[in-house]
Amino acid sequence: MARKGLFILFLLGVLAAFFYFRFYMHNKEQEPLLIERMPEGDLIGKVDVLQLARELKPFLFYNKIPFRDMLSYEFILAQGKNYGVNLQEPAYFFVNGGGEEWGAMFALSDSSRVRAGYQRLSAEVELKDTTIGKQKLVKINGENLFLTHGEKWLMLYHGKNVFTYVHKVLYTKRGEIKERWKRFREIKEFEGESLIVSSEGKQVRKYGFESLVMSQDCDSIHLDIKAFVRSSLPLGLEMKQQGMSLMNRDQSKRTVDLHLKIDSLRGKKNNPLVKLLRDAGKRVGFPTGEFLEAWEGDVSFQEGGLSMVREKYVETVMDEEFNTKQVEKERETWVPAYSLLLSMNEKQKQFVGKLFAKGIMRKDQEHYRLLTSPPLVFYQRDDHLMFFSGMKTPELLDSVSNEVRWTDGDLIYHFQLDSIQEKQLFFKLGIPLLPFLKKQKIFMK
Repeated sequence: MARKGLFILFLLGVLAAFFYFRFYMHNKEQEPLLIERMPEGDLIGKVDVLQLARELKPFLFYNKIPFRDMLSYEFILAQGKNYGVNLQEPAYFFVNGGGEEWGAMFALSDSSRVRAGYQRLSAEVELKDTTIGKQKLVKINGENLFLTHGEKWLMLYHGKNVFTYVHKVLYTKRGEIKERWKRFREIKEFEGESLIVSSEGKQVRKYGFESLVMSQDCDSIHLDIKAFVRSSLPLGLEMKQQGMSLMNRDQSKRTVDLHLKIDSLRGKKNNPLVKLLRDAGKRVGFPTGEFLEAWEGDVSFQEGGLSMVREKYVETVMDEEFNTKQVEKERETWVPAYSLLLSMNEKQKQFVGKLFAKGIMRKDQEHYRLLTSPPLVFYQRDDHLMFFSGMKTPELLDSVSNEVRWTDGDLIYHFQLDSIQEKQLFFKLGIPLLPFLKKQKIFMK
């Protein structure tokens, strides 16, 4: 009987020990996720370094970019393995103050190899060891650039507040993700992309938008920045199936072709798009309110090439008795070619009146001028207004496109409005990548 009692006590002890250690192991503090350690910023983002390297390869090698071998997938992967950086996992970054302060964090597969990376770096730049509390840091001498790491992470920081940011990274607990990063993690639109960037900075919130989110596609020539803006309020905007447009001229260097339904936009002063229009028009005192009341959502603009116009001028001549007199003459001359079409409703007269009242539009002999434009012909019809230089009236057609092409020197930018949802607007910006990088003096030979 005593043996049976001891056996039962033994089993109870084993059972108690099992639950105790199970509870202890289960509740042992877990390592925070990399995204949970991340500080907030004006810009935050995620990058799959290896996938991005694959995507950039055609551009780098087609254009013979210097150091392209060091930016290749194979080289980056090998370097990551050599120094314990786990590039199979995404890295995260943040930017503040227009780029004056930034940081990035990488996952580590073997923290014991990081020191070898520091030693390799010291052959290129002068390094200085420092500490914050018990945390060791490496500083690049002469720069506000720091490196530090833990068992599972490596942090790169540039700025003047290294103590603040290292403290945030060190003392994060599992599950304590910052609000900005929590919202970032919930973004589904660009899932699977190599690079995702999000901004909730002042320039975005200034117009009533909650966030701007961007990704990218790249080939050997072009970079396409894919993006959307999100608003807390309905945008009050839709894309038309088609709308009136100017027939495109081959010599046009700058074109705008937009066809939108804007009925729900009128009278909404807090609407983000209305705020954008008002802000853009403030410089010249543009009557945005009257414009939105009269505009029916179509705008077509073309600039480029030359147009022939007849202009009157006064010439002083002498008669047979050598008396001078002034004679009005007419001559043909070339002026920059402009065309502008706006679809309008019955309130267009009030809008045009405001343009005259504010000095934005004025009459010049038989023509009209908009601010500093050349002399323009002005047509006013029931459903549209048209301005154009030259003697030939532009032809009209129906268009389904919503895009802007803008030439700036050797660069041709292409903006494409892709779709509009109730509170989100999706668009794409195309950039000729090599000329753009040369203009920014990046990757110059």
